[in-house]
Amino acid sequence: MTPLEQLAFMLGSWRVEGSMHGQPASGSAQAERALGGSAIIYRELLEDYEDLCVYRLDDAKELEVHHFSKDGVFRHAVHSMDDGRGFHWVPNTVFGPIVRLFPTPEGFRIEVAHRDASLPEVVLHLSR
Repeated sequence: MTPLEQLAFMLGSWRVEGSMHGQPASGSAQAERALGGSAIIYRELLEDYEDLCVYRLDDAKELEVHHFSKDGVFRHAVHSMDDGRGFHWVPNTVFGPIVRLFPTPEGFRIEVAHRDASLPEVVLHLSR
């Protein structure tokens, strides 16, 4: 199974609930295969936030994400977590956030933290 195929748990339409920077957050998300199955497009729409992520294999067949938001476009490597429980983005700058994706029985969870934070600043639970 390729690293991209391992992200299949993200596919589908999702209800999103959680917190962002200490405030409640809710909305929706959708992930689908694109470009003949060579990419997964993930779109998140929350009350005060919107982003789009394109997951694909790079030329070396390593998983990467292109993250589009109002702040710009960012490219990060995506690796399996050491314990095998999920995936994390590898920030390409010292200021980049660490994004973690965890499959759960209900769907999956997203956590976002900066390197100097002791706890995630964003925790989103996605369920059907």
